[in-house]
Amino acid sequence: MRMRSLRRDLVQIVWLTLALSSVSALAQPADYGAQPGPARSTVVEMPGPRASADAPAPGVIEDRLDSTAAPQTPPRGMRMTAVVSRYGEPLRRHAAIGQPPITRWDYPDYRLYFEYDHVLHAVVPQSPVPIAHTAQLEHAP
Repeated sequence: MRMRSLRRDLVQIVWLTLALSSVSALAQPADYGAQPGPARSTVVEMPGPRASADAPAPGVIEDRLDSTAAPQTPPRGMRMTAVVSRYGEPLRRHAAIGQPPITRWDYPDYRLYFEYDHVLHAVVPQSPVPIAHTAQLEHAP
């Protein structure tokens, strides 16, 4: 009985020692051979909200996926019955595949994927998300 108690105490001490040493290592900055001095970093400016809907902010790339370019698709989680009532009947309904059952409905401008009877994804073919800052990517060192 006394031996089990000592063993348990020893294990607890070892665990506490390991935990404290890992916490103290995280609290102190690691020195990976860096010389003391000012930190170097790159500042990335994120575009802010647009002043008006007609004029984009300076340096902001126009979205290809605005209301005129991409169709309005059902949000994730919407039920099949609500999709039919709001967006109409699909051109084609594909049979459910796999477990959980995944069903695909084809509309003229997009495809809907359902898990059970909830929208999982809406895919708009030929409408990739634009890559921002391509000039910087081309000239990166």
